[in-house]
Amino acid sequence: IKEVAYGTLAKRDRRARHLAAARFFETLGDDELTGVLAQHYVEAYRAQPDGAEGAAVAAQARVALRGAAARAQALGSPGRALAYLELALEVASDPEDEASLRMDAGQAAGQAGAYDNSVVHFERAILLATELGDAAARRRAIALLVNVLTESHQERAQALLTEALAEPGLTAADAGYVELAGEQSRLAMRVGRFSEASELAERALPAAEARGMLEATLDLMITRGVSLANLGRPIEAVATLSGAWDTAERHGFLDPALRAAVNLCYALEPDDPRAGYRIAREGLAKARRAGNRLLFRWNLNNACQMALLAGEWDWALEEVAEELEHQLDPQDKILFGATATLIRSARGEVVDDEASEILGLAMRYDDPQPRLIGIHVKLATMMAAGRHRELVVLAADSLEVDTDAVALIPPIAARSALRLRDERVITDMLAVFAKARTGRRASVERSSMEAALAALQGRRADARTLYLESLRLWRELELPWPLAITTLDALVAGALALPEDQHLVDEARAIFERLRAQPSLDELGLVLGEVAPGHSAPGRDTVAPASV
Repeated sequence: IKEVAYGTLAKRDRRARHLAAARFFETLGDDELTGVLAQHYVEAYRAQPDGAEGAAVAAQARVALRGAAARAQALGSPGRALAYLELALEVASDPEDEASLRMDAGQAAGQAGAYDNSVVHFERAILLATELGDAAARRRAIALLVNVLTESHQERAQALLTEALAEPGLTAADAGYVELAGEQSRLAMRVGRFSEASELAERALPAAEARGMLEATLDLMITRGVSLANLGRPIEAVATLSGAWDTAERHGFLDPALRAAVNLCYALEPDDPRAGYRIAREGLAKARRAGNRLLFRWNLNNACQMALLAGEWDWALEEVAEELEHQLDPQDKILFGATATLIRSARGEVVDDEASEILGLAMRYDDPQPRLIGIHVKLATMMAAGRHRELVVLAADSLEVDTDAVALIPPIAARSALRLRDERVITDMLAVFAKARTGRRASVERSSMEAALAALQGRRADARTLYLESLRLWRELELPWPLAITTLDALVAGALALPEDQHLVDEARAIFERLRAQPSLDELGLVLGEVAPGHSAPGRDTVAPASV
């Protein structure tokens, strides 16, 4: 009935009634009605878009839609904000209005996880700013586009930056320079050029502060902090990132606060994973409320990686399962699928296809971070399945994929090498691990690898001492999963004595049982002689039980 009645109205009458409704809602002054108000202005314009009256209604519609978008952003719904902004583009005829709306729409799309859509809006904004001769707007649009491309297409991001920063006569005093310099520093950091990233940030910080650009200043501090963490200056890194986090919180800058949380967790992880876990969980809660998909993704990934160490597997599975139910961007599939696959493989499920799919998706990108995640998942599934020979080959081939590979891959490869009784691989991995970031977790990983090497070289007393020190440090760090795994390694190495060390075995078994880590329980039974060697899983490389 409504549709038929609406269809009987002349276009002029439709517009008049929509405008009357909009003005009524305006008199109510209720922020909850911004979306309804905006929709009436849009429908009034659609009813009769021509002439001076149509242009006036379009202007009112744009104002109302911007208000609705701002309201949606404040409520943590960037996807809804994007819908309003794209409606505003429908009623925008002036190139300056369109350029401004494109910038806002691109940012909303990025926050909502619509990355391809974000790229389209920023590309259009760059074109419009160029045609309008607005150099400052063009620089800012390029910086925002680079920010999105850095997550997946880093070669193109670098090409855009190189061209933009080569602009004749460009100085630090020019509008848009700080934004470009910030993205240049961030891209250098993401590809592992940490000295360059730190220097670029240092160079841009005075200009950002001089112009009163606090948010840009915080972003530069965060980039510099991450770089310092990778340059062997962890205390300075944590202090810098903690300061950025605190300042962003005090000034209400949500995006820098969320980015600080991601990177503070990263900086803390080699020395205090538990503290990093707490920061990641706090950042995750904030990102979820804000609806910022990109920073939600990275905070959730960090929280899940720390939850794996902390033995909070069911929480991590529940979090990613909710995400995996949706139609996801490929990078989200990599991150969330990785967590689920790591846990399921550690619980004995056959996940070879899932691991291969994640690795295949990851290798499409020139960003090393998803590539390393894909490789890690593949290595972990090989470890759980006992495919140690394949594992050490893939590990050796993958050490150059990312700077973090030197910390993540050697401990896994050394565990397989212990089971293969291969001293050379462990020696090689220890040499590679020397390049990893320092901290208590790094120390215990190194101690465990040295213990395995000592055991294979027949230095049983040294092996026992090193393993017991590793177990002490894992307890100090409150990380039950690596504690149990290291106990299993010590048994495989023949470095523990029974019944003297039975309490360690019981502790590890209890952890494996709580986590339902069946492959580890099976190997524990095999090493203790509780299960006959012939009962190992098909495809599992033979592990000779050591005397204990």
